[in-house]
Amino acid sequence: MKANRIAILCVLLASVCFGEAHWVWFVDKGVKSGSPAESAALTRAQNKLSARCIERRAKVREFNNIVDYGDIDVYGEYLDAISSSGAEIRVVSRWLNAASIDAPADVLSRIADYRFVDRITPVNVRRETEPPVTTRTFESEAHYGNSYAQNKNVNTIPVHRLGYDGSGVLICITDTGFKLDHEAMASTDIIAKYDFIGGDTIVSLEPGDAPASETHGTKTWSIMAGYDESNLIGIAHAASFMLARTEDYDMEDPIEEDFWIAAAEWADSAGTDIITLSLGYYEWYTPDSMTGDIAPISIAADRMASLGIVITSAAGNNGPGSSTITAPGDADSIITVGAVNAYGTVASFSSRGPTADSRIKPEIVALGTGVWCATSSGVSTYGYGNGTSVATPIVAGISALLLQARPYLGPMDVREAFMNTASRRTAPNNDVGWGVPNLFAALSYPIAGRAALPLFAGWNLVSIPVDEALPVDSVFADRVGDVWHWNPDSSEYESITMLQPGKGYFVLYDRDTLVSFAGDPLVTYSHDVTTGWHAVGGIRGIVGTSAIGAISTADIETFIYRWDPLKQEYSSVTDISPGAGAFILVTSAGELNLME
Repeated sequence: MKANRIAILCVLLASVCFGEAHWVWFVDKGVKSGSPAESAALTRAQNKLSARCIERRAKVREFNNIVDYGDIDVYGEYLDAISSSGAEIRVVSRWLNAASIDAPADVLSRIADYRFVDRITPVNVRRETEPPVTTRTFESEAHYGNSYAQNKNVNTIPVHRLGYDGSGVLICITDTGFKLDHEAMASTDIIAKYDFIGGDTIVSLEPGDAPASETHGTKTWSIMAGYDESNLIGIAHAASFMLARTEDYDMEDPIEEDFWIAAAEWADSAGTDIITLSLGYYEWYTPDSMTGDIAPISIAADRMASLGIVITSAAGNNGPGSSTITAPGDADSIITVGAVNAYGTVASFSSRGPTADSRIKPEIVALGTGVWCATSSGVSTYGYGNGTSVATPIVAGISALLLQARPYLGPMDVREAFMNTASRRTAPNNDVGWGVPNLFAALSYPIAGRAALPLFAGWNLVSIPVDEALPVDSVFADRVGDVWHWNPDSSEYESITMLQPGKGYFVLYDRDTLVSFAGDPLVTYSHDVTTGWHAVGGIRGIVGTSAIGAISTADIETFIYRWDPLKQEYSSVTDISPGAGAFILVTSAGELNLME
């Protein structure tokens, strides 16, 4: 008896309770490593990829390694043998080198003895539970309407003003179904749609579907894509979308990981930049399984990140207990999203970490209570939603804006930029991870050898968060007039030609824009200071007043004064963001230090 035959007995017993859907994992792909056959298979695999996909993968891979073993098709003879055994093949995954099948116990037992079968594991998952919808009203701004709170929460409003709206970024949403004729999505660019349950291109309500099939998907989609002036402004409303129906809302049929994996491979080949899922898989798994390397969907999610795709996944609504993260939220290369309320406090239902291998989860959190969205009960209906499922599309949306502004960033760059500029970046925990992201601060985060500075019409007080001096003309070529720095010795502004790390500068522009420049991150800043006002600049991450005071020998006032380029006035703040300049009042001379 083969060694895995013993294991299959447990699988067969599980089938009694959990159905007869299983993953069959193969030992190889029928080609030897380094052989001409493997080379030919890799060429065929690359020829199947879209030009957009190849361009996206090139951000994280060398050109001669665009495709790898995972892109080669599953060996046809293995699939033929499985079909001939009496099993029904549901989905074939080249990434996992596996096939999901329906088969009774006796057929599974025979398949387990095939020489090319590595192992068999059960498929059984469920859609994350949803908290009740609330009707709380938040402060409003004319343009954003009731969606103002969710945009303000992650600081998208100044980024929208810069002209970033998701244009040119492709997002794939995997969900239950979508109300395509809702007015809020009337202008949405849909480039592809597919129902992986029904095997057709209809992702909206069909005869025989549960009446509420469109509910969940419409909510999550509208939070990103919706646009209804003075009512709902989606985070990335001008992005392009691929809509994948992978979840059966009524749950009469198991909601399967295999459909999601098939959708992910479909989206990758088309060149998607982001895949977002407001779903969680946990019923079959125990907390000990949440290592990122056990659930097939988690393995696939990490694979996608390695191919240059940003993955945003709901943490789940199984809180407040610890280690309640759902798959694929346990994957280590994705952005797992928890939920907070309007006051920044973790929502009671939001799933917590750590993972089974002691990693902090979630990575970040977003507003997950009272999120304004479109509903599927009519073509012009709206309401508030709760859950990590509504927090996740907010993060997918800001990921799209960051990629639009800085398209050279890879998925791990995006993840790092959000985590290291979030509200709890210095003290992450398993309730909220690194905290609420700040898109505007992440926009300037120096990474991948480059930094960026948002500039608005009027005066801007900025800094260069890189560790080398740069000529003014190399950064601010399109400015209006000179660049000015406050000289504390003469107590007056002076015109400069070189930008120094760690200092703040005033620059005048006649339009809103984003400038980009090369440089390694500035992670520490130290400078002797006299008493009086000093114009300083931020480093790579956000640094608070208390942190500056704790490591400086100079005494400073509690508050920092930052110039607001939108209001054209000073405001009192308690931290300095990367790329931002600020005035600090030194009350006792010494050394001023900024450090991560």
